[in-house]
Amino acid sequence: MEELARLLEARCGGRGLRNEPMANHTTFRVGGPADICLLPQTEEEVAFALAQAELLSVPAFVMGNGSNLIVRDGGIRGLVVILGERFSSVVAEGTRIVAQAGATLARVAAFALERSLAGFEFASGIPGTIGGGAAMNAGAYAAKVYEDAKARGFDPTKLESGVFVSFRCSQEREKEYTQKATPPRSKVQCAAAFRKAEALAGKEKDGGTEL
Repeated sequence: MEELARLLEARCGGRGLRNEPMANHTTFRVGGPADICLLPQTEEEVAFALAQAELLSVPAFVMGNGSNLIVRDGGIRGLVVILGERFSSVVAEGTRIVAQAGATLARVAAFALERSLAGFEFASGIPGTIGGGAAMNAGAYAAKVYEDAKARGFDPTKLESGVFVSFRCSQEREKEYTQKATPPRSKVQCAAAFRKAEALAGKEKDGGTEL
């Protein structure tokens, strides 16, 4: 643990916190200390931290904004990488929305609405972030992240960045699409992109849906 802390201090400066209370990073405001808590600013720092943790056999856990996450009073042994607000940018590229993993689903839904793009409104009331929502196939009102993308002919397990993501589907008929690929510990989803074909107010948009 000491060696990992030293490496993170050298690479990430003061963003590697020792014995950090997880209550500071969960929406329920509960949780004891994590041995090491990293607040990364770049994807390179995320990859470095997880790779070093794996080499040193230190348990590692990646989280977004801590919604619906309960941490025991005894805390977490090992490394916790918190993406959160530092990975929450949302930008539009025409009809394409690129959101970092720490952006909340509600924020991305509102962002799409502001640009008259439909198809993501089902996520407006789901707590959590884009990273967690994609990994667990978040959904509501009979719509899901994975199923929506699949219906439009795009496989969200194959991201442009080369990061592989595993998906879970609740329905038996979707079994062949679950657990497509389990990512190595040194890889984590840091962003996702969506292109929405539908539009609000009768406006026409081009493209399919990408994740």
